[in-house]
Formats: sequence, C-alpha cells, structure tokens
Amino acid sequence: MEFPPASDSSRASSGNDVPFVTAAQASALLRSGMAISNELIGAAFPEFARTILDELSGKWDFDVGSPLVQRHLAAKLDDLNHTFMARLQETQDQYFQEITVGRVQAPPGSLDAETLSLVDSISVESNTVVERHASKVAGYAEQSLRDLNLVVAFLLGRSSVRSSENPLGPAVYVRALLRAAEDTDLHKEAWEFFLTVFEKPLGEELARIV
Repeated sequence: MEFPPASDSSRASSGNDVPFVTAAQASALLRSGMAISNELIGAAFPEFARTILDELSGKWDFDVGSPLVQRHLAAKLDDLNHTFMARLQETQDQYFQEITVGRVQAPPGSLDAETLSLVDSISVESNTVVERHASKVAGYAEQSLRDLNLVVAFLLGRSSVRSSENPLGPAVYVRALLRAAEDTDLHKEAWEFFLTVFEKPLGEELARIV
C-alpha cells in the first residue's frame, strides 16, 4: 500500500454519508486526477505560451529577463512544451511519493560534504523561487485549490493538505516550468521573469481544470 491507513474519522459510520475510500482506491483516484490534469494543461500550454510571447513582443520591459524570455519562447516553444510536460509528470510523481510514503533519504555517505553543500544550496534556492511564484499562481485559483486540498486530504485520511505538498497543486506546475526552463537552456538571469509572466495564465488555467 502506498498510503497510510485511513483514520477512523474518514470512515463512514451509520450516521455519516461520507464513503470510506480504501488506500488502493485513493491512489487510483489521485493518479487519475494527475493524468487528466496533465492532459488538460498540455492542451492549453502552447496557446497561452504563444499569448505570452505576443504580449512580450508588443511592449518594452526594462527587466533583463524580458528579451531573454522572448527569444527563448520564439525559438524553443515546442521544445519547452514537450520538456515541460515530461517534467510535469516527473514532478507530480515525486510529490505523490512524498505525500504518500515520505521522502526517500539518501544512504549515509553517498554524498561527500562538498556535493551535499552544493545540492542543499540549489535546493533551497529553487524551493524559495517555486514557493514564491506558486503562491501567486494560487491566487488566481484560490477557491478551487482550497476545495482540491480538502478532497486530497480526505483521500489520504488526513485532516488537511497544503497546496505546497499537493501533487495537483500549483507548486508542481511551477517547479516543472522551472525545470523545463533550465533543461531548454534559458539563462538563469531570466528564470524569475519567466515564471512571473506564466503566473496569471497558469493560475487561470488551473482554476478551470481543477
């Protein structure tokens, strides 16, 4: 089983109409939701990415990231789309594992001090960036995401689930976007601007598909 046992409070009682969901059923429902959300966001991504490109091309912005993002979207939109979708599935799987069975710890001694320090530095930096932009994305789909968190918490037999740990939450999409930007060689100086211009269209799309 990939889930901890459901709490007694989540089980249906004689005076409660809430159904009891087994761990296997909960896992299947979450996996199904992840697959459906991927399909929907994959269908919408090229259109809103082109809209972002058109908007950037029609205005002057003093942010150093603006021309870098414009050139990147113009030259690598298809590559970015495919990479984002691949990274989205990987990231959802990662979040799914973390919320259901916990983080996998590296074996002792598998990383030397220098490598571990570098990994920690990158992780802290990227987590901070993801959390900041995911919070803004969530603002465009606040009620939908609140309801989604309640549903996921029920399936997991928990009292609550944060958007930042939800495999269907905005942090997953923002992290996948950041990884896709890096994989397609967008300059690091443009990452913040890149995520910023995707906040509104991504948030509005999540409000529709959640």
